[in-house]
Amino acid sequence: MPPIPGLPGATSPSFQSDGRGVLGLDDVVHEVVAWLDRDGLSLSPFAVKATVQVMRAELTARDEGDLAALLRSVHVELRRQGVLLQPRQVERVLRVYASVIALLGIHPFGFEGD
Repeated sequence: MPPIPGLPGATSPSFQSDGRGVLGLDDVVHEVVAWLDRDGLSLSPFAVKATVQVMRAELTARDEGDLAALLRSVHVELRRQGVLLQPRQVERVLRVYASVIALLGIHPFGFEGD
């Protein structure tokens, strides 16, 4: 598969998983897109990747653990970048992303490319 375009300047790390070896962010994004699609939410791989990239940047810039504030800031930054998702779509992407990384046994911040 061709690489999924990401946001300019955003990282695209690799992850070590428990059972599948090294996975790139695109691999994880494809898993998230498939889960969302099975749940009836069809989003482009670009929108999902951009959401994850913004969330990762926001988490590294924050000291607080307020989920509502994180979701708001991710939504605002996505809009600033021209990615138009509804707040509930942003939340759903991030919850599915968290589920995927947990099920694959990977650390959410990766180890290469950061």
